[in-house]
Amino acid sequence: MGSNRGAALLIVLAIVALLSVAVVQFQREARVERTYAANTLAALEAQGLVRSGAAAGVALIRAEDPDVLGRDGYWNSEVGHLIPVGENTVSLKIEDQYGKFPLGALIDKDGVPVLKMVDAYKRLLEGMELEDIDIEELTWALVDWIDDDSTDDQYEFNENFVVPNSPIEHLDELGRITGYDQLAPETLAAILSYLDTRAEAEVNVNTASVPMLMGLTPTLTIEEAEDLYAQLGEAPAEAEAAISGIIPISARAMKALFSSNRIRLILSADVRDVRREADCILEKDKDDVFRIADWTQN
Repeated sequence: MGSNRGAALLIVLAIVALLSVAVVQFQREARVERTYAANTLAALEAQGLVRSGAAAGVALIRAEDPDVLGRDGYWNSEVGHLIPVGENTVSLKIEDQYGKFPLGALIDKDGVPVLKMVDAYKRLLEGMELEDIDIEELTWALVDWIDDDSTDDQYEFNENFVVPNSPIEHLDELGRITGYDQLAPETLAAILSYLDTRAEAEVNVNTASVPMLMGLTPTLTIEEAEDLYAQLGEAPAEAEAAISGIIPISARAMKALFSSNRIRLILSADVRDVRREADCILEKDKDDVFRIADWTQN
């Protein structure tokens, strides 16, 4: 009789232990589910914030003078804007891509290098005053990557790299090119900040950096480019007469503009330790209205 009671007690204890394990497991799974649900909700909220920031960026740019876009506008901020959305904020930085170097203009429609643009790219790199870079190597490696001549292609037998022999679509591609792939991350990032993938050989002089102004024409020294940059920052040029005496038309590698057709929005938002980032390109449509042309989100 006693042995039966002992066995029954053991069975009861075993059941209690199993139930305890089941309860602990259930609680653990419930916590995981709650965390997952909370993170999913936070991610959705952050994504919504980023899209709201993009809408604010579009509104800021559309509010500018359509004929003149200069660095004196509210849109322009080196540190960006914090846009309040409900109880949260979204970080928004706006960049004029027409103030940057057009990589697609390095070659013509037949894939042949345009030498005046190649020289302009060299001047751009020179104007950056970066240490430990070989300007000739970086320039011609880039041209070899995008031109239509693959007969002497240095990547031809490297299975890790497929040379597009066409214009660059995304700036991250530069990190695969010989010379660029050996640069320090901060050096590569600095170079990329001066570049755009567009093909139009045009530049908005009002938002062009000092290196970009040097790339525009070989007639400017770095000191003259710095003076012109400061002048255009205070009083953006509205017409050709404002710059023709400083940068003669015949000496330009690219056409000078005073506004832009392409804007970049850099966005980020944090909600309960969940972060969402987006990179958005705005382009003018046939009605000269800025609309979203490309959207990349992390």
